[in-house]
Amino acid sequence: MKSDAAPRSIPTVILATSHEAEDVAASYTLQANSYLAKPAGFETFETVVKSINDFWLAKALLPGESRG
Repeated sequence: MKSDAAPRSIPTVILATSHEAEDVAASYTLQANSYLAKPAGFETFETVVKSINDFWLAKALLPGESRG
């Protein structure tokens, strides 16, 4: 995805079950913007997903956006 110019600026968040250092490193090598290990419980998982949404859609400025 990151090798194609059109979607390159789309944030890529990896949400995986693995906590292995090799998996984390591989994700960042492939230009992921964030790697998060899925929590076990549904309520905690829901909180993580909401925090991802809040950060990328409400706080982070992406190319072509402006807030004021």
